[in-house]
Amino acid sequence: MESSTNQNRDEKYILAKPTQLGDLFIPIQLNKSVQFTVIDVSKDFIWCGSNRASLYVFDRYMLKHVYLIPTTSNSVKDCALTHVAAYKSQQLCASANSRGEVAVSRIQSGTSVKPESVEVLSLSNSVTQLVWHTDSPKLYIGDDTGVIHVCSILTSKVIPRTVKLCTLDSCIVQLHFRDTVLLASTLTKCVLYCTERKTFSDVGTKPRQGLYGAVLLPVVSKSEDCVPNFISGRLECCCARPGFRLWRANTEGKVLTTLNFKRSMAECRQSSIVDWQSNESNPTSAPGVTQKPAANSFTYLYTTRDNLLLSIVNNSLYIVDPVTSRVVISTQIDTG
Repeated sequence: MESSTNQNRDEKYILAKPTQLGDLFIPIQLNKSVQFTVIDVSKDFIWCGSNRASLYVFDRYMLKHVYLIPTTSNSVKDCALTHVAAYKSQQLCASANSRGEVAVSRIQSGTSVKPESVEVLSLSNSVTQLVWHTDSPKLYIGDDTGVIHVCSILTSKVIPRTVKLCTLDSCIVQLHFRDTVLLASTLTKCVLYCTERKTFSDVGTKPRQGLYGAVLLPVVSKSEDCVPNFISGRLECCCARPGFRLWRANTEGKVLTTLNFKRSMAECRQSSIVDWQSNESNPTSAPGVTQKPAANSFTYLYTTRDNLLLSIVNNSLYIVDPVTSRVVISTQIDTG
């Protein structure tokens, strides 16, 4: 039996959930026909998209409902928002609905000016991805035919300037932007676009088929005490591959290594989810028990702590370290 000291050494990461997030549902409790469909978070706000084409905006820290913003001027009851993307450093949020319409909503805090929404693009196809430029209010929009548009927003008043950036080979599965690089993952490959040089580069040469995501992250080296060292000015991309594998590649598209998490998946113990108010663990996550993955590949990828990757596979959440090829957290989540 392991001692408590050894157990504490092994627990380098924990998952915690705030129980008061139930307050987000207060504005729709009395209207059973309204449901939240998507969510994103910015510096000051939580943006919840609904099945009625409206954004419910909450103060991020007080969890108080502060705005209800229609995203379309048309009186359409059954037009669900399918994507929202909050611009992290300003009070802007992009949204796409089930009819292929993209709008940008803007809040002017501290004024009596009502929030406004302006349609920036209307597609005959389905929008699959929305992502903002890191340092300027430029919105990249991907659709199910492989087309990527870019929309520049004038923030003093939401005036859009939208142009078609490129057409790739198939549906845009995931877009990710960091520094000056846009990474696009389609059903068959990943493509890098350098906004400074205006050049495109395929990642690797071996295609795959399916919903595989990709993200950009800083180049990281690990010190002896396992503290990540970020190498300034350098990026790499991580691209999901079949069989719980990841490609690590540079921003020129050259694959540097293939990471295989299959063995780590099989050995990883389930982590508990800690309630940060009561400091109690969620018993449904079966801590300490290994669980066979419900699928055989990562799908969408997200960054956390800048050096770790998060992926949700069916009803399981995984956080992995792309430097050590290790699963650091594995847990089941309630999808109900």
